[in-house]
Amino acid sequence: LFAVLSIAALSSAQVEMYVDGGTTNYAGGGVLTVNAVDGNELIHEIHVENHSGMEKDWYVSRTRINRPVTWTDFLCWGHQSDQFGGICIDGETMDMDPWSMLPSQAVTVSDGEYGFISSHIVPNITDPAIVTYRYYIGTILNPYEDSMDIEVSLVLSVPEIVLLPINIYPNPT
Repeated sequence: LFAVLSIAALSSAQVEMYVDGGTTNYAGGGVLTVNAVDGNELIHEIHVENHSGMEKDWYVSRTRINRPVTWTDFLCWGHQSDQFGGICIDGETMDMDPWSMLPSQAVTVSDGEYGFISSHIVPNITDPAIVTYRYYIGTILNPYEDSMDIEVSLVLSVPEIVLLPINIYPNPT
């Protein structure tokens, strides 16, 4: 029983996912909620830390939930030491659900190092929605080793109408 609990504890702490230098670990299905403004591109850097005790050849998969057809997304995936951003996959290549990198596009991440996903989401102002993008990190044998979600809200707001008092003079009645 002790051995099983030890293995379970170790396996649950193998991957940690942090967004934009933050301290919240989103691995294990955590959700980052963001609001899109005026359909501008959203860019988030997700650090995927390896705490498995061994070197891993990781690659990325992505699923979009409830995405309007006019929204686009793409990503780059690289090692922490890659000054040029790693492998970038364009939106046309990724325009399927689910989408996965090719095994040849895996990035080797040693224990204690991280890889980073540069997530680019481009909502369209003409299609307001709440859309979830799920990013998986995995290996050939386990492509869905861990995940996190980015939930994007693009909801058009109606400006508040302020009624001004109107007085008409003279009042003939």
